[in-house]
Amino acid sequence: MNALTQGASSTTLIPVFAGQIGDQQAQLCDARDLHAFLQVGKRFTSWILERIRSYGFEEDQDYLMVSRNRETKGRGGDRRSKDFCLSLDMAKELAMVERSDQGRQARRYFIEMERRALASNAPALCAPKYPESGTLTLTYRQRRFRIAFIEGQPWFAATDVAAGLDVRDSHVFMRYLEPHQRNTYSFTKSKTHVIDVSGLNVALLHADEAKAGRLRQWLVQALETAKRPDDLLTIAPSTGGEDMLLKLLQAKRFVMSVDHNQRLQLCEVEQGAAVVNPEQVAEWVRDFAFPRQHLPDLLGAVSDRMRGEA
Repeated sequence: MNALTQGASSTTLIPVFAGQIGDQQAQLCDARDLHAFLQVGKRFTSWILERIRSYGFEEDQDYLMVSRNRETKGRGGDRRSKDFCLSLDMAKELAMVERSDQGRQARRYFIEMERRALASNAPALCAPKYPESGTLTLTYRQRRFRIAFIEGQPWFAATDVAAGLDVRDSHVFMRYLEPHQRNTYSFTKSKTHVIDVSGLNVALLHADEAKAGRLRQWLVQALETAKRPDDLLTIAPSTGGEDMLLKLLQAKRFVMSVDHNQRLQLCEVEQGAAVVNPEQVAEWVRDFAFPRQHLPDLLGAVSDRMRGEA
């Protein structure tokens, strides 16, 4: 049973109160208060239901629904209504996608509310943090999806986001981003354009609604797992087939290693190829199972190496 705790923040820009979503303590706000502050221009019910559907927000994870008696003017008496209590993460996303001064102000306000909660050392509100730095390379719809962590915040490779949304080019949405929403990051030797969470929301707005919802749902699971690196190989096992990581591991062959930054690396091994420790190469070649047709190439490579070091 999801419960609310009375007692809003003393700051009245958008009241924030302590509550619980699922079995997690969280800070919440009333969606009607946010809707009024953002001055959206749509009826509240149409706006909130459209946003939930478009971005794949989930009940008991991003928000909870409550029934309340509301006073009905001119109709004599109260009536029951469905209200939505939002996590601050969801509230920030809703504020960002409005791309307005009111939206930016609301986002900064919610960030400040979270900062105050953490500063108060309230144990129930302290969630695991993302890595301060490093990268995470996953597989989404049989394609690479890279996430960089910069100062403890996730940034997404723009080309990978475009591929995941079936958008022809990342410039389709990159041109709409503000400077603070985009950056560059070196995943290998070359620099790659990356976008932050607010930039990702802009990208989702420029994509097919169903594809945007699936990518967002998958990323929620992926980012939760990023807070628990020991669970890397269990990312999103039940996202309706969109996360192909486990199926990929079962269908292909990989060599697993850990690099100097203690990050897990998977390197695909082609079908029919063998993986041998250097110390075992000679013994392996002596084995009659070693394909004879490859012996000339191997001997030639050894000979070239020996001449080069002479």
